[in-house]
Amino acid sequence: MASSDQALQSHNSIVAQLKAQLESANSEKDTMAKKLEDKMEEAKKLAEEMKGVQDSVKQQTEQNDKLRATIMDKDLSLEAALADSEQFKAQCAEKDSQISTMNKDLQTTKAELAEVTKSLDSKLKSLREELEQHSKKSQIELAEKEEVGHQPGSRDKHLKKELDKVRAGRMVWGLQEEKLAVEANCRKLEDELDLAAQQARGMADAHATALTNIQLTNRELQYSLKGAVSVD
Repeated sequence: MASSDQALQSHNSIVAQLKAQLESANSEKDTMAKKLEDKMEEAKKLAEEMKGVQDSVKQQTEQNDKLRATIMDKDLSLEAALADSEQFKAQCAEKDSQISTMNKDLQTTKAELAEVTKSLDSKLKSLREELEQHSKKSQIELAEKEEVGHQPGSRDKHLKKELDKVRAGRMVWGLQEEKLAVEANCRKLEDELDLAAQQARGMADAHATALTNIQLTNRELQYSLKGAVSVD
Protein backbone atom coordinates (compact mmCIF):
# COMPACT_ATOMS: atom_id res chain seq x y z
CA MET A 1 0.00 0.00 0.00
CA ALA A 2 2.77 2.37 0.94
CA SER A 3 4.61 1.44 -2.21
CA SER A 4 1.55 2.21 -4.29
CA ASP A 5 1.14 5.66 -2.69
CA GLN A 6 4.76 6.43 -3.25
CA ALA A 7 4.48 5.49 -6.89
CA LEU A 8 1.40 7.67 -7.28
CA GLN A 9 3.16 10.63 -5.70
CA SER A 10 6.11 10.15 -7.97
CA HIS A 11 3.81 9.98 -10.96
CA ASN A 12 1.97 13.14 -9.88
CA SER A 13 5.27 14.90 -9.36
CA ILE A 14 6.40 13.93 -12.83
CA VAL A 15 3.06 15.03 -14.30
CA ALA A 16 3.33 18.35 -12.46
CA GLN A 17 6.85 18.88 -13.79
CA LEU A 18 5.77 18.02 -17.31
CA LYS A 19 2.78 20.33 -16.98
CA ALA A 20 5.03 23.13 -15.75
CA GLN A 21 7.43 22.51 -18.62
CA LEU A 22 4.50 22.49 -21.06
CA GLU A 23 3.19 25.80 -19.70
CA SER A 24 6.68 27.25 -19.85
CA ALA A 25 7.06 26.00 -23.41
CA ASN A 26 3.65 27.47 -24.35
CA SER A 27 4.59 30.76 -22.73
CA GLU A 28 7.90 30.80 -24.56
CA LYS A 29 6.09 29.90 -27.78
CA ASP A 30 3.67 32.81 -27.28
CA THR A 31 6.61 35.09 -26.58
CA MET A 32 8.40 33.89 -29.70
CA ALA A 33 5.21 34.26 -31.73
CA LYS A 34 4.79 37.83 -30.47
CA LYS A 35 8.40 38.60 -31.30
CA LEU A 36 7.95 37.04 -34.72
CA GLU A 37 4.79 39.08 -35.28
CA ASP A 38 6.64 42.24 -34.22
CA LYS A 39 9.52 41.36 -36.52
CA MET A 40 7.11 40.77 -39.41
CA GLU A 41 5.41 44.12 -38.72
CA GLU A 42 8.81 45.79 -38.56
CA ALA A 43 9.83 44.06 -41.79
CA LYS A 44 6.59 45.24 -43.42
CA LYS A 45 7.25 48.83 -42.35
CA LEU A 46 10.83 48.52 -43.53
CA ALA A 47 9.61 47.18 -46.88
CA GLU A 48 7.23 50.13 -47.20
CA GLU A 49 10.05 52.53 -46.33
CA MET A 50 12.31 50.81 -48.86
CA LYS A 51 9.58 51.13 -51.48
CA GLY A 52 9.27 54.82 -50.65
CA VAL A 53 13.03 55.23 -50.94
CA GLN A 54 13.05 53.34 -54.24
CA ASP A 55 10.20 55.49 -55.56
CA SER A 56 12.06 58.61 -54.44
CA VAL A 57 15.27 57.39 -56.07
CA LYS A 58 13.36 56.56 -59.24
CA GLN A 59 11.74 59.99 -59.25
CA GLN A 60 15.07 61.69 -58.59
CA THR A 61 16.68 59.62 -61.35
CA GLU A 62 13.96 60.70 -63.77
CA GLN A 63 14.47 64.31 -62.71
CA ASN A 64 18.22 63.96 -63.18
CA ASP A 65 17.68 62.44 -66.63
CA LYS A 66 15.41 65.35 -67.54
CA LEU A 67 17.95 67.78 -66.11
CA ARG A 68 20.76 66.18 -68.11
CA ALA A 69 18.61 66.37 -71.25
CA THR A 70 17.88 70.02 -70.45
CA ILE A 71 21.58 70.67 -69.91
CA MET A 72 22.36 69.08 -73.27
CA ASP A 73 19.74 71.28 -74.91
CA LYS A 74 21.11 74.30 -73.07
CA ASP A 75 24.61 73.37 -74.21
CA LEU A 76 23.38 73.39 -77.78
CA SER A 77 21.63 76.70 -77.15
CA LEU A 78 24.80 78.03 -75.55
CA GLU A 79 26.87 76.96 -78.54
CA ALA A 80 24.36 78.61 -80.87
CA ALA A 81 24.40 81.76 -78.73
CA LEU A 82 28.20 81.81 -78.78
CA ALA A 83 28.13 81.37 -82.55
CA ASP A 84 25.66 84.26 -82.77
CA SER A 85 27.95 86.27 -80.52
CA GLU A 86 30.89 85.66 -82.82
CA GLN A 87 28.72 86.61 -85.77
CA PHE A 88 27.69 89.79 -83.93
CA LYS A 89 31.36 90.58 -83.33
CA ALA A 90 32.16 90.08 -87.00
CA GLN A 91 29.21 92.24 -88.04
CA CYS A 92 30.21 94.94 -85.56
CA ALA A 93 33.77 94.87 -86.87
CA GLU A 94 32.46 95.11 -90.42
CA LYS A 95 30.20 98.01 -89.45
CA ASP A 96 33.11 99.73 -87.71
CA SER A 97 35.15 99.35 -90.89
CA GLN A 98 32.28 100.72 -92.99
CA ILE A 99 31.82 103.66 -90.62
CA SER A 100 35.55 104.36 -90.69
CA THR A 101 35.53 104.30 -94.49
CA MET A 102 32.43 106.48 -94.65
CA ASN A 103 33.98 108.88 -92.16
CA LYS A 104 37.09 109.15 -94.30
CA ASP A 105 34.92 109.70 -97.38
CA LEU A 106 32.98 112.34 -95.49
CA GLN A 107 36.14 114.14 -94.44
CA THR A 108 37.42 113.98 -98.02
CA THR A 109 34.09 115.29 -99.31
CA LYS A 110 34.12 118.08 -96.74
CA ALA A 111 37.62 119.06 -97.83
CA GLU A 112 36.53 118.94 -101.47
CA LEU A 113 33.44 120.95 -100.57
CA ALA A 114 35.60 123.55 -98.86
CA GLU A 115 37.81 123.81 -101.96
CA VAL A 116 34.83 123.91 -104.32
CA THR A 117 33.05 126.45 -102.12
CA LYS A 118 36.16 128.59 -102.00
CA SER A 119 36.52 128.37 -105.79
CA LEU A 120 32.83 129.02 -106.36
CA ASP A 121 32.83 131.96 -103.98
CA SER A 122 35.81 133.40 -105.81
CA LYS A 123 34.13 132.90 -109.19
CA LEU A 124 30.86 134.35 -107.91
CA LYS A 125 32.67 137.35 -106.51
CA SER A 126 34.46 137.92 -109.81
CA LEU A 127 31.24 137.53 -111.79
CA ARG A 128 29.37 139.89 -109.49
CA GLU A 129 32.13 142.46 -109.82
CA GLU A 130 32.08 142.00 -113.58
CA LEU A 131 28.30 142.38 -113.64
CA GLU A 132 28.54 145.53 -111.55
CA GLN A 133 31.16 146.92 -113.91
CA HIS A 134 29.00 146.03 -116.92
CA SER A 135 25.99 147.61 -115.25
CA LYS A 136 27.87 150.81 -114.42
CA LYS A 137 29.37 150.93 -117.89
CA SER A 138 25.96 150.37 -119.48
CA GLN A 139 24.45 153.13 -117.39
CA ILE A 140 27.25 155.50 -118.40
CA GLU A 141 26.91 154.58 -122.07
CA LEU A 142 23.14 154.91 -121.88
CA ALA A 143 23.49 158.36 -120.40
CA GLU A 144 26.00 159.34 -123.09
CA LYS A 145 23.68 157.95 -125.78
CA GLU A 146 20.81 160.02 -124.49
CA GLU A 147 23.01 163.11 -124.56
CA VAL A 148 24.61 162.52 -127.96
CA GLY A 149 21.58 160.95 -129.62
CA HIS A 150 21.18 157.81 -131.63
CA GLN A 151 24.40 156.58 -133.24
CA PRO A 152 24.77 153.66 -135.75
CA GLY A 153 25.68 150.41 -134.08
CA SER A 154 24.99 151.64 -130.55
CA ARG A 155 21.86 149.48 -130.28
CA ASP A 156 23.78 146.34 -131.27
CA LYS A 157 26.47 147.10 -128.71
CA HIS A 158 23.84 147.61 -126.07
CA LEU A 159 22.12 144.33 -126.92
CA LYS A 160 25.45 142.51 -126.86
CA LYS A 161 26.20 143.88 -123.42
CA GLU A 162 22.77 142.90 -122.18
CA LEU A 163 23.32 139.41 -123.60
CA ASP A 164 26.67 139.22 -121.81
CA LYS A 165 24.91 140.18 -118.59
CA VAL A 166 22.37 137.39 -119.10
CA ARG A 167 25.13 134.89 -119.82
CA ALA A 168 27.04 135.99 -116.75
CA GLY A 169 23.87 135.69 -114.67
CA ARG A 170 23.32 132.17 -115.96
CA MET A 171 26.90 131.31 -115.11
CA VAL A 172 26.39 132.61 -111.58
CA TRP A 173 23.21 130.58 -111.29
CA GLY A 174 24.98 127.46 -112.56
CA LEU A 175 27.78 127.89 -110.05
CA GLN A 176 25.26 128.34 -107.25
CA GLU A 177 23.46 125.16 -108.35
CA GLU A 178 26.77 123.29 -108.38
CA LYS A 179 27.55 124.52 -104.88
CA LEU A 180 24.12 123.47 -103.62
CA ALA A 181 24.55 120.00 -105.18
CA VAL A 182 27.90 119.50 -103.44
CA GLU A 183 26.42 120.63 -100.11
CA ALA A 184 23.48 118.24 -100.56
CA ASN A 185 25.90 115.37 -101.28
CA CYS A 186 27.84 116.20 -98.14
CA ARG A 187 24.65 116.25 -96.03
CA LYS A 188 23.66 112.90 -97.53
CA LEU A 189 27.00 111.39 -96.53
CA GLU A 190 26.59 112.78 -93.01
CA ASP A 191 23.11 111.24 -92.75
CA GLU A 192 24.45 107.88 -93.97
CA LEU A 193 27.25 108.05 -91.42
CA ASP A 194 24.79 108.82 -88.61
CA LEU A 195 22.58 105.92 -89.72
CA ALA A 196 25.54 103.54 -89.82
CA ALA A 197 26.61 104.70 -86.36
CA GLN A 198 23.08 104.08 -85.03
CA GLN A 199 23.08 100.59 -86.57
CA ALA A 200 26.48 99.88 -85.03
CA ARG A 201 25.27 101.03 -81.61
CA GLY A 202 22.17 98.84 -81.99
CA MET A 203 24.30 95.83 -82.89
CA ALA A 204 26.62 96.53 -79.97
CA ASP A 205 23.63 96.71 -77.59
CA ALA A 206 22.23 93.46 -79.01
CA HIS A 207 25.64 91.84 -78.62
CA ALA A 208 25.90 92.98 -75.00
CA THR A 209 22.38 91.67 -74.29
CA ALA A 210 23.19 88.31 -75.91
CA LEU A 211 26.36 87.98 -73.82
CA THR A 212 24.43 88.81 -70.64
CA ASN A 213 21.81 86.16 -71.46
CA ILE A 214 24.57 83.62 -72.14
CA GLN A 215 26.19 84.36 -68.77
CA LEU A 216 22.86 84.04 -66.93
CA THR A 217 22.05 80.77 -68.69
CA ASN A 218 25.49 79.40 -67.93
CA ARG A 219 25.15 80.37 -64.25
CA GLU A 220 21.71 78.70 -64.01
CA LEU A 221 23.08 75.53 -65.60
CA GLN A 222 25.96 75.45 -63.14
CA TYR A 223 23.58 75.77 -60.17
CA SER A 224 21.29 73.07 -61.60
CA LEU A 225 24.22 70.75 -62.23
CA LYS A 226 25.58 71.27 -58.70
CA GLY A 227 22.14 70.42 -57.29
CA ALA A 228 21.95 67.25 -59.36
CA VAL A 229 25.43 66.14 -58.28
CA SER A 230 24.68 66.74 -54.57
CA VAL A 231 21.47 64.66 -54.81
CA ASP A 232 23.30 61.79 -56.57
